[in-house]
Parts: sequence; structure tokens; C-alpha cells
Amino acid sequence: MPEVILDQSGTATQMTDTEYRRHVDAAKRNGQDVYASTDTGLSISLWDCVDHTWTKPLPDQFAQQHYLRKVVFKCSACDYHSSFDGDVVKHANRVFEQAKIHRTAEVIPQQNAVGQIVHLCSGCGSEFPARKAQCAWHIEASQAAPEIHAEVKEITMKRFSLDASELTVLAENTLWLSGETSTTEQNEERSKRKRRRNRNRGKSNGYRDE
Repeated sequence: MPEVILDQSGTATQMTDTEYRRHVDAAKRNGQDVYASTDTGLSISLWDCVDHTWTKPLPDQFAQQHYLRKVVFKCSACDYHSSFDGDVVKHANRVFEQAKIHRTAEVIPQQNAVGQIVHLCSGCGSEFPARKAQCAWHIEASQAAPEIHAEVKEITMKRFSLDASELTVLAENTLWLSGETSTTEQNEERSKRKRRRNRNRGKSNGYRDE
């Protein structure tokens, strides 16, 4: 009787051969993967090199054949990662695009449809609760991101390993981005951001829900 792994957390269920065939057919129609294990009961936990956590115990054979083969592409400047090649490049480009959109963005307090005070980002139009100063943080993070991503490497790595101290890097590719700014421009942007940060925080503290 095959044991079928239903999700990444290691949840499994035993099925009859008939149930298994039906499950596989349904998964194929939905574009999902199905893994069956016939292990003898041995299980291991793997270290997630991206999230820095241990997985739940997984059937040994399944972990060896599938988890330890998983490859991810990670941004060297932040925690962004993807299973698809090329997504790190798109992510880095979005960082600079969002920075341009938020270059002169400010927090705009306004009432929503139910009469509550909310904060609107003038750059992208996103709406945030007024009490938590999330809008000001959102603007600051968007403006600061290019400095963090001044030099970005796309790291191709194994996602899981047997040891918490083990990291298998398969390749590193430095991405040269057209959005990079000179040192002088970066210093000017820092000064502008400090002034806007103080102004945004003042607005955040000046409005409270009744």
C-alpha cells in the first residue's frame, strides 16, 4: 500500500492501489506533483538553507530523492528566493522601479469608506492602517532598497541539506543593474530620505482612530 506525500510539510496518507491511481489522475489534471514512498519507516529531518529551519521528519527515501535535489535561486542582498531561473533578475529590477515610484512619496492620511483614518502611499496608492505607521515604513523601505541592492548576486543553491552548517552553492552570477547610482547621488538620496522620514513619521503620529 503506497504512502503518498501530500504537501511540503511531509503530511502523508496511506492509500490502496485504486485510491492511489485516482489521486494521481486528479493531481495530473490540476498540474500537481505526487510522490509515493515505500520506505521501511526510516525518517529524517532536513535543514532548510533559505528559511533556516528544520523540516518535519520525512520518509528517508522521499527526502533523498526529492528534497535534497531541490534547487533555488536567491538574491544575495536580501531574503528573496525563487524556484525559477531569472526571477532574481526580475526582483532586482523591481527594486529600482519601486524606488523611482517612491522617490518623492509621502504619507497621505484620509478617511476610508467606513469612516476610519487610513494612510495612503502617494507613490503606489497602497493603503495601510493608520495606527501602525506601516505606510511610512513601506515608503522608507522602497527608497532604501537600491542601496542594499547596489550589487546583487544571483546565488544558485541547494535548498535543503542534512546539516545546519552545510550550504551547497552551485553557482554565483553577479547582476549589473542599470539602476545603480553614484556615491554622490546616494549621499544626496540619504539626506532627502531622512527629511521625508521625519515628515512621514510626524504625520503618522498626528492621526489617531477615534
